[in-house]
Amino acid sequence: MANIEHLGRYDSGVSVKKVLFWFIVLVILVVLVVAYFTFSKTEIVLIPKTEIKELRMEIIINKNASGIDHDRNLIRGVVLVEHSSGVKEINDIPLKRVKESSRGQITIFNGYTRAQGFKKGDILVSECSQKKAVLEEDLIVYRNQTKEVAVRSVEKGADAVIKPCGFTFEKYNEYMNEKVQVKSEKAFQGGIREAKLITENDLEIYKRELIGELEEENLEKLRLKLREGEFFEESLLLNDVSNFKASVEPPAEQDSLRLSLDLKSAIPVFQENDFYALIEKELKDLRFEDQEYLGFAKEDLKVSNRRVSSERGEAVLDVTAYGKYRPKLSTKLFNREEIKGYNESALKNYYDDFEELEGVRIKFWPAFRKTVPDMDNRIIIKIEE
Repeated sequence: MANIEHLGRYDSGVSVKKVLFWFIVLVILVVLVVAYFTFSKTEIVLIPKTEIKELRMEIIINKNASGIDHDRNLIRGVVLVEHSSGVKEINDIPLKRVKESSRGQITIFNGYTRAQGFKKGDILVSECSQKKAVLEEDLIVYRNQTKEVAVRSVEKGADAVIKPCGFTFEKYNEYMNEKVQVKSEKAFQGGIREAKLITENDLEIYKRELIGELEEENLEKLRLKLREGEFFEESLLLNDVSNFKASVEPPAEQDSLRLSLDLKSAIPVFQENDFYALIEKELKDLRFEDQEYLGFAKEDLKVSNRRVSSERGEAVLDVTAYGKYRPKLSTKLFNREEIKGYNESALKNYYDDFEELEGVRIKFWPAFRKTVPDMDNRIIIKIEE
C-alpha cells in the first residue's frame, strides 16, 4: 500500500476563541456607550445662604381661652397641680476628715515679783513658727511657781500642729515675757480626725434628692392627666416645698439622718399644635420679602415661666425661638438648557454669579463623565435643606 503523507488540519487563519473574545469586547463597548448616553447624569446640589433670626415672645396660657388668639399670643390651657409627701432615711453617713484645733500642754514659770492671773482664751505665740494657741482654762501662777495647763491651737487642720518650743503671751510686753517663761515639751496632737459628720451641704444634697424623687412621682401623676394633643414642658415645673423636717441640726456628728417634706408641683399644660402654631406665625412674620422661611428646631426652643397661677388657671411663658431663612432662589438656578455641556469648572463659575448661594456641590456619574448631559431628565438639581 502506498504511503500517504499526513498534511494536518485545515487552518482558516482565525480561531473561534479570538472571534468570541472580540465579540464580547464589542458588546461591552456598545453597552457602555449606550449606558453613558442613556443613564449618565449630573447631580447639582445648590447650597443657599441661610440666616438665623432670634424671636423673643410671650405666650399666655389661659383656661378660658377659646382657641388661638394670634393678636394676644393666647392659647387655651390649664395649670395642673399634684402633691406628694415623702420620707428619706440615710443610714450610711460617710466618714469625713474633720479639721479641728490641735491640743497640747505647756508649762508656765512665773519669775515676776507678783502672782500672775491668766484667763481661758489668752493667746500665746510660738517662738518657732509664730503659730498661735489659747489657754483652755483660767489659772493663777504665783511668784517662782511653775504650772502646767492645757492649750489648743487657733489654726485648724493639718497645719494646726505646733512643735515643741517656747511661747510668749500676746498680751505681754517684752519685759513681762522675759519674766514669765512658757514652753511646751511635746508637739501638739490632732488637727485632723475622721467622723460621721452631717454638714449643711450634706443636708441640702439629701433634701434635693428627696425633692427629686417626689418630683418624679408628681410628674408621673401629671402625665396621666394629659388628654389627647396636650403637652407640657418639664422645665416649666414649679415646686413648692413645705413641712420640711430633719432629725439633726447641722453640723452634727451622727450615724444616720431622717428627712421628711411635702411637695406641691404645678405646671402649665396646653395643646402642642397651638403652641407651635403661635411660634411659627411670629417667625414667619420676621422674614423679609426676598426671603423664604425654612422652619425652626424644636430642640433649640427656650421656654421659661414668667408667671403661673394655679388658682386663676393661667400662665405667662417667655419663649425664645430661632428661625431659619434663606433668600428666594432665582429661576435661572434651575435652567438646565444653560448648563448643558458644561464641565465642573464651568458649572462652578456659572453658579458663583448668584449671590444667594453659599456654594454648590457637583457630582458626575459615571465618574469618568466630565460634562453635563444633553437630556433634561439626566440633570438633577437639588437644594440643600
